[in-house]
Amino acid sequence: MNILEKQTKLLINKFRNGSQYNLKYSDIKQLVDTILQFEEVSEKNATPIVKIAKSFSIKVFKKNLDDDINSHIYLNGNTEEIYKVKKVIIVDKKQSIYQQRYLVAIELGKYLLDFLGNEKYSKNSFYHHQYKLDNTLSIDESYRFANAILMPEISFLRQYVIASNKLSYSKYIIRYLSKFFEVTESLVHTRINEIIN
Repeated sequence: MNILEKQTKLLINKFRNGSQYNLKYSDIKQLVDTILQFEEVSEKNATPIVKIAKSFSIKVFKKNLDDDINSHIYLNGNTEEIYKVKKVIIVDKKQSIYQQRYLVAIELGKYLLDFLGNEKYSKNSFYHHQYKLDNTLSIDESYRFANAILMPEISFLRQYVIASNKLSYSKYIIRYLSKFFEVTESLVHTRINEIIN
């Protein structure tokens, strides 16, 4: 376990305080801020989500996946035999780049919040999660984590103000934010509702 993983695990355990309840919005924000600060991520660019996953020793692959699955994360088990590393995220290369970034962020959130932050798993336990983009299940903390790490709150608010001062129509503001953060327009709408509304 590297330094970033240790810091992250300590922070998650502090927030959970011995329970497995979902983290509050403020906890997820602090977790994201800690990771971004450790990685020295600039507010002037989109979050380098694949680089951050790599900092957690997770390798990201793009493959053609079955139509009903958009991403997987595999930890341990026979993962090293197949991929030459113990931790992998696999995203469907048929998805747009913006959707692939979101899938990496969700699976990273699953790793951090379901695996690393869960005492039932040891560092060598097998773990697998798969996701489908049009999943209608309730949004859990890994999805909120994905939104927060791809569109950090302070940066998002700054860019929102910049866009609002330059552009008069909301659809152009949404499009600007989508391009800046390299996420889909629907995710921008979700983030606006999380932060502003």
